[in-house]
Amino acid sequence: MHSKLLKTIFMVISILFLLFISKKYYDQSTSFAFVDEYDNIAAAHQMIKGKKLFSEVFHNRQIGPVYMSYVIQKIVKPQTLYQLITVHRLFIITFSLSFSILFLLRFGLLGFGFPLLFEPIKYYFHGNLFLGESMIVYPIAYLVLLLFEKSNKIFFFDTILVGFFSWFIIFSREPYIPLVIFLFILVFIKQKDLKGFILSSTIVFLLSLIAVFGLNLKDYFFQLFVVNRSRITGNSFDKLDNVNLFTSLTYPISVLFSDGKWNHLRQILSVYSLTLMSLILYFLVIFKKYRLILISILLLAFSAIRVVNPGTVFYGAYRTMVWISLLIILTLIYLRKLIKSKKNIAPILFIFPVIFLFSIFSKESFILKKIDKVQSFDINYNRFFVNGEVIKLLSHSGDTLFVDGYDSLLFWQADIKSAYKYSFYYPNMKDIQTFDKAKELMFKKNPPTFYFIDCVYRNINPIPKVIKNDYLQFIYSVTNDDTCLYVNKVKLASLDNERLDSIKKYNYFLNLSPK
Repeated sequence: MHSKLLKTIFMVISILFLLFISKKYYDQSTSFAFVDEYDNIAAAHQMIKGKKLFSEVFHNRQIGPVYMSYVIQKIVKPQTLYQLITVHRLFIITFSLSFSILFLLRFGLLGFGFPLLFEPIKYYFHGNLFLGESMIVYPIAYLVLLLFEKSNKIFFFDTILVGFFSWFIIFSREPYIPLVIFLFILVFIKQKDLKGFILSSTIVFLLSLIAVFGLNLKDYFFQLFVVNRSRITGNSFDKLDNVNLFTSLTYPISVLFSDGKWNHLRQILSVYSLTLMSLILYFLVIFKKYRLILISILLLAFSAIRVVNPGTVFYGAYRTMVWISLLIILTLIYLRKLIKSKKNIAPILFIFPVIFLFSIFSKESFILKKIDKVQSFDINYNRFFVNGEVIKLLSHSGDTLFVDGYDSLLFWQADIKSAYKYSFYYPNMKDIQTFDKAKELMFKKNPPTFYFIDCVYRNINPIPKVIKNDYLQFIYSVTNDDTCLYVNKVKLASLDNERLDSIKKYNYFLNLSPK
């Protein structure tokens, strides 16, 4: 009775903590403008406008997050950019909370330990953003936990969920297809359940057919695999951001010993990594669990498909999100096995509350820091809002926009059509004949009314000659500096003084008599 009471108290406190951390992520719901997130949102917006994904909207990632954003925007119908971003971040909060409860109900305290340890640190690798990685973390963790369950504890609904979650992971983030296939096969090999394998495989197959229905499969495979091929086939051993077996296998050691910043996140990951490697070594020497250790190492290697320099946080760090989740899950699984072996594990048990408390109360932790959501929105999304409003104030029906760079969210704010065949023109499309020809043809036959190019990357992505000759650049009146926005000179004839005056509230103006 005493044990049950303590367990109940622990669960109640833990749920209250997850609600508390969810509130903190709500406070952070306007932090960070990240193209990998708003690309999903902007692509869904283009679909709502009637364009077809891949054939009319470039997208070199899987379709899951785009379709989810499509549903969110159709249901919620956000009226402002602030609402648009916030509602997508709220979806991730709800998604994570729902899986936390599922883990508690299905796997008990072991499963519930994962969100308790993962949620306080996912902020540092963009786990609170509307990313494919943020969504597949929990389904992958479910499959790993299921893999290490006893055969008599696998239920029929698990078989259904294995099929659904595997499909969801495959169609949410393509780099982790090898990982989910590996997990899928291992689950049913361990259970020796041929009927379950056939049922789950059928679910994956049928849902996959539904997912690709209506897509141009040629464009789908070209943008998803051919365009991304250079990222997948990197083979340099001295670059951590390339994909190769060596860096994937040795990443737990790299976290401990490689050069890089020693910050809040790396300190936590180093403890997990050192703990897990110690447990693996212990199980190797004492219990001779060769198959368990081999599976663990392969799972970590498959999850470290695109590693980054240790100490990287935020931008770029999202690539390690799945690896970090497996680092935590596997550590918990080894701990449970150690408990069942009835060995003295007090020193290891002590590690988890220390990490948990450190993740919250460290001076580097975001949890106890206050944030002004409005100020955060202005810092991160001002360029989309201001430039979008300027375009909206000056545009007529039939006007178009071309964004030369990553700022595709401008299309949502400006509520204007793209002049480009594939809607977006990202830097990774440059020097690919299909996309460059479409860009050249656009300027010849259908020049955009407005042109936007990221000012920061002009040295890398220079302004085309046609823009310098045929377009006029907006000026920011406060500093008299150039902006990133241009307007076609042909458009000037339709802009009266009243319209030109309307953009002054955003401190933009046009020098109609340039030198």
